Amino acid sequence: MGSEPGKEYGVEVGYVLGPRGSEGAVVVQVLSDVPDRFLALEHVWVQPRKGPGWLRRITQIVEKTSRGHLVILIEGVDTREQAEALRGASLKVRTEDSPPLPEGLFYVHQILGLEVVTIDGRNLGRVEEILPTGANDVYVVGEYLIPAVKQVVVNVDLEAGRITIDPIPGLLQSE
Repeated sequence: MGSEPGKEYGVEVGYVLGPRGSEGAVVVQVLSDVPDRFLALEHVWVQPRKGPGWLRRITQIVEKTSRGHLVILIEGVDTREQAEALRGASLKVRTEDSPPLPEGLFYVHQILGLEVVTIDGRNLGRVEEILPTGANDVYVVGEYLIPAVKQVVVNVDLEAGRITIDPIPGLLQSE
């Protein structure tokens, strides 16, 4: 189980902030709008910052903190030192383990890499990164920061691999 995950484990649902206690528990920053998904997960791909990842079971959700983090136990992580070694590791699930979203909402992995064009056909590049903000996500497309709001994002066509935007005044000005 030491090989890199294929696309089947491409949906990041959290990352390890650090250890909790001495029994190998880890604190997880949940990156999902469906945090209760951890309750139903049988397996999670643990991808450390460096080196190969592995498939493991989440054996217990110990608690949900006041900050919305989860404290979990992962199979094979039994000491504080092992938990510390996972600091910064991504936790990923299979695409098919992701619940369907309401119309008009998309998973990060669906948006990353999509081509972005304006309503008049100007190609701006591809979505390189998604920045979460308090109000809405922002798509990083080359030198542009595109707010993911209905007033700007006119259409997301996953089949065509394209996002069409209607830029508000000043959005596409360089510098």
